Amino acid sequence: MGPSPSASAGQTSRQKTSATAARRASLDKPGTVPFMVEKVRQSAHWTTAASVAESIKEMRSIATFKGARIEEIGDSSFTAHFGSKMTYRLWGVFLKRGSKAVPFKVSVVATALAVGGVDITATGESDEGGFIIYRIELATRLLNERISDVLNALQPGSERYA
Repeated sequence: MGPSPSASAGQTSRQKTSATAARRASLDKPGTVPFMVEKVRQSAHWTTAASVAESIKEMRSIATFKGARIEEIGDSSFTAHFGSKMTYRLWGVFLKRGSKAVPFKVSVVATALAVGGVDITATGESDEGGFIIYRIELATRLLNERISDVLNALQPGSERYA
């Protein structure tokens, strides 16, 4: 059934959801790839007594040990990419090769405190790429586990190299 006769031209009786509106907006921008599923996100926040340079250096080495490709390196921040979009899409999460390759990224920002020490914020989010229409529950659970594992390893006092 189409729009009601009382609706003005260009309006329909159904209301767009915010997710649908966001998808349509991303399709309207040239050169952008639309994201069809909501990203899995986690964050962690802590302070440490070490300097900014020491903290970033230690966290980069932990991320590399966990299998990350370090990109976007700055003096007080970095972004670590984990997994592989291509392997994830080819093998899925049901096979071992695909389940180890769930793609996500972790961004770390360290800020020096006036009283000494460093304030660190780490944010992890899924990074499957565009045009993913549906994500099964197993993939969401694996992403949550992998992101949580990396965020816990980055924090001081954890079993970092386990």
